[in-house]
This record gives sequence, C-alpha cells and structure tokens, in this order.
Amino acid sequence: MINALIILLLVYISAISAQVISESSKALNYTTNLSATTIRKEIRQLSTNELSAYFSALWTYKNSGRQDGKSYFRTYDHLVAHHAMASVNTTADQAHQYAAFMIWHSVYVKELEIALQSIDPTVAIPYWDWTLDTLTGSKSVIFTSAYFGSSTSSANNYAVTDSLMAYWPIVSTPLDYISWSSPSGYLRGPSNTNPSPYVTRCVGGNSEEYPKLPTTVEYVSCLSKTEFDDFWSCVWGISGSLNGQSNIHGGVHVFTGGSWT
Repeated sequence: MINALIILLLVYISAISAQVISESSKALNYTTNLSATTIRKEIRQLSTNELSAYFSALWTYKNSGRQDGKSYFRTYDHLVAHHAMASVNTTADQAHQYAAFMIWHSVYVKELEIALQSIDPTVAIPYWDWTLDTLTGSKSVIFTSAYFGSSTSSANNYAVTDSLMAYWPIVSTPLDYISWSSPSGYLRGPSNTNPSPYVTRCVGGNSEEYPKLPTTVEYVSCLSKTEFDDFWSCVWGISGSLNGQSNIHGGVHVFTGGSWT
C-alpha cells in the first residue's frame, strides 16, 4: 500500500539518521535522544487551525529566498524546478517511469515537509483521498474557497482567485540557479503557454482523455499487486488495472488542471 511504503521509507530514513547521530555522539563523547512524530491526515480531517497553519507555512516558505537560509538552503521554487529538471533530464526521466518513481516522490515530499516544519514544527503535509471525490468530481469541496480554490475561466487565464491559495505566484524564468525555459516565461511545463503569473486550475474541464477522477476499482486493483514492480507500474500506468492501463497518476494530474496548473 502507498501509505505503508511511505511509512517504511520514513522509518528507514529515521533509522539511518539515528545511527549517524549515535556514531557522532560517541565520537564527541556525549549522547542525545531525538524524537519526532509526524502524522499526516486527509486534508478534510484538518481542523481550521491546522489548515491555516499549513497554508501559512507554505506561504512563508514560498516567500523565503536563498538569502534567508544557509548556502545549501533550497527554496520552494527550487524544489519545483528540481522536479521539472528531473522529468526532462537528457539521459532519462529521473523521477518517473521507473521503479524509483515511488521512492523519488516520497523523498521529494518529505523534503518539502521538513522545510515546512522548520517554519512550523506542528505542520504535516496532508494528503488528498481522491477516491472520496470520484462521484462528485469537479464539484468536490477540495476545489472551492475552503481548500485549494475554485476553477475559474479563460477570462483570467484560469488563475485561482479564492481560498488560501489565491494568487499564488509563479516565478518567471530563467532562474539564476537552474536552466529552464517555457513558452509562457514562467516555471511551468515546457509545453505550457498560459501567460498567467499565478497558479491556475481548470478542474476536469480541459481533458477529453481524463474527464473524471480514477475510480476506486482502479485504486484497489493497484493495491492488490503483491510485487513492488507491479505496484509502481500499475500506479504509473504501465501495467494497469483496466484494459492494461491505469490512469491513477496521470489521470489525477490532468483532472486537476493538467497543463493549466
């Protein structure tokens, strides 16, 4: 299961960290005990205060530049660019299409979570159980001012103008620390021509391929895989649950906005 894999990964990372700390402590002749628990909730389970704290930490991180951290500090936009560059690496896609797909993204999300926790240690990244919205689709409460913002129209280039994500700025390119360009001049996909300087959304309205969210049947089919290779490839869509193809990964991406995001 996805959650189980993430938990195992985090336990492994914690164990390695604890070992390094232990060895360092021995060398310096002192010992210390570190303890941290992060509980991720489905986003609708967050209280009003928890949701506000999460978005507040996101905005603080988004507005923090490299001058606010150490030389190794990676900004929010650097993380976005890192994912983009991994996807279009000239040697091969470093983040998708291979067995590293699940692990790469688990570590990637954890890096973002650690950055947010350096701002507010009470914050944990919530997850979205989209199987709860298979029937409601674009009318889900997730796509309203209560959470990630409503779908808009071409009149304002689909920019999100409500919710705590309203007018989330998209950085222009090129960046001084990464080579990236797009037709729009913003840090978006290489084929994205949307000129909006803000995050955009067109839920379920811009794709004939994935007009609906993946079904619970597809999700359960992937979870039933007993081999990791079969599991990740099912989620990715190589050997899927229906007609040899699963749209769990790409389907959710495209449904929530695809190239419009």
